Amino acid sequence: MPKKNDTTTQIVPIINEIALFNDVSEIIERRKFRAQVLINKENVLMFWEVGKHIGSVLLGGERAEYGKKIVVTLAQQLQVKYGSSFDYTNVTRMIKFAARFSDFEILVPLAQQFIIIIYCGSVFYSAYYERTIFSENYNCGYVCIVCIGM
Repeated sequence: MPKKNDTTTQIVPIINEIALFNDVSEIIERRKFRAQVLINKENVLMFWEVGKHIGSVLLGGERAEYGKKIVVTLAQQLQVKYGSSFDYTNVTRMIKFAARFSDFEILVPLAQQFIIIIYCGSVFYSAYYERTIFSENYNCGYVCIVCIGM
């Protein structure tokens, strides 16, 4: 046991503050990205489920004019409660999205990949983007495009 009068020096490791900051920043950014991917996946599934439910209630468009009025009113109500993501245009896109990807079992693994839903207006563009998504193997939550035509 050392005596009180010992003058031993302790070696204090030098901390590289820049490296520490960079390491912590990387952890934060990685976790924030993963959180965004999970939130996006749930949003995609929510939009699909909303579209699927509305589409099933409207009986696949058999009552087109009446169904359109219902969607207009529903979208207005949803927009007041949940914001502009649920305006008429987006609600109709949700319905088209659910019709385009009707199999939920196939949608779930793909949902993480669908980050941007845009209107392409053409089946040609839709097929092009779908081929691009799968040929490039975008499977880590990168930006992919799902085209919802008219």
